[in-house]
Amino acid sequence: MVGATLAVRLPGIRTAYDVYVDEFVYLLQGQSVRDGHVPPGTPSQPFLIHPPGFFVYESLWMRLFGVDADRFGAVFAMREAQQVLVALTAVGLFLVVRELTGRTPALITGLVFALDPFIARQNGRILLESSTVAWAVLGLAVLVPLMNRRNAVVPAPRRSARREVAVAAAGGLLFGCAIATKDMAAFITAFPLALGLLTGWFLPRKLSAVALAAACVPYAVFVGFVASAGLLPELWRSKTWGLSRLAGATITTGYNADDAPSITSVAVQQLHDFGTSYAVMAVGAAASLWLLVRARRQSEKFVAVVAVSGCGVVGYGVLFGTSEEHLFYFVVVPVLVPLAVAATDLVRRARRGNPRTSIAVVGAVLAVALVFDTFSWARLRATPDDGQVQAYEWLTHNAPPGSKVVWIAGQTKYVFRGTDYSTIPLRDPAQMAAQAPFYLLILQKEVEQRYSYASPRDVQWYVSRSDLVFQQRGATYGDVSVYRVHDPSTW
Repeated sequence: MVGATLAVRLPGIRTAYDVYVDEFVYLLQGQSVRDGHVPPGTPSQPFLIHPPGFFVYESLWMRLFGVDADRFGAVFAMREAQQVLVALTAVGLFLVVRELTGRTPALITGLVFALDPFIARQNGRILLESSTVAWAVLGLAVLVPLMNRRNAVVPAPRRSARREVAVAAAGGLLFGCAIATKDMAAFITAFPLALGLLTGWFLPRKLSAVALAAACVPYAVFVGFVASAGLLPELWRSKTWGLSRLAGATITTGYNADDAPSITSVAVQQLHDFGTSYAVMAVGAAASLWLLVRARRQSEKFVAVVAVSGCGVVGYGVLFGTSEEHLFYFVVVPVLVPLAVAATDLVRRARRGNPRTSIAVVGAVLAVALVFDTFSWARLRATPDDGQVQAYEWLTHNAPPGSKVVWIAGQTKYVFRGTDYSTIPLRDPAQMAAQAPFYLLILQKEVEQRYSYASPRDVQWYVSRSDLVFQQRGATYGDVSVYRVHDPSTW
């Protein structure tokens, strides 16, 4: 599983997916923790939007292996560092599915995880979901066997009671690492444990309480650091703002933002790349609901609750709150386990009637999906998607030192920080004329999909008063373009 996952992820990790703005933000937080700042950021501007779990991991990697001084090189190094956690996700999925169904379904699940194009793209960028779900899956790999042993027909011997407590605490701590990486993980970790504590499902209440208490420890440590720095009011403001975005009271980005494209239109545009991923999410969500009702063991019910919780919180965001594409990682990975359990049960039932036909049908569906995924993977890597890197290279080789570059996407200002070039956010013409800019760097889809505060009409106004000097098309941003502006004094 590890070899297959890394063999799919590492080739083209620098060119297959253009750099996302959050990658620079999270890189800077990792460097901040490496330099001794916990919470990350600066004393005047601490970064409290997310807990620091992944940033601590980044800082440890940087201390062990160093980091490239070039901003893009540093991002790519952290992408490679993240693949360790991705490989552990594959191992965790294999262990969980093997415990619930057997070795063959576990191997197939691992292969689906390795080849799924949406999962591969998510893993190919420094986004918090990959590491968050990695810790959650590892927690499942610890807790699911405990549930099976504890609910076995033959009860566990009393001498194993202390070991059970230790295992429950270990699983809870792994869940806690997920929460300490991204708060949203609480829905797929702490919530199922709390449900077990209230209902008596999954584990004896004592063990559920131990696991839930352990899951709170990493985040409590984070809050302790924040309190010691006197930043609790800032933490409160950050978390209430995050909850407001999640609930839909504040919507600034995502599919529900004003003038943003609908999730349906984006899905249709990307169907040729992520068709099997969408199928996995849809069928996996149905399998999770089925397993929630039809589970024969407490461990099966637990993984179903985890998956349904992930689907529920993301589904709410799609309908009412802030919904962004990368959040669907909280759906596509958790549903793989109920999907494997449901598919195994379906095959076993079908074997009683017409075993050859059932195996042939399942095999054909799986083969078609894997061929589609392989083709999608090959196509994405055959066409470089690194327009920002190439635009940066063009500017540094052709623009005079001291040139001012206008940006519409936040990553541009991070790229040029500390260089001979200065950056200016796009403003109204009078403000821009006073700044006397030389170049515009435009990411087409950032503007069209409303991830930029600059409207398409405003951008077009400036483009019509500039000359195109560089352009490269990629899957992530469409056209990445550099324009040399006309005389700003005429604006």
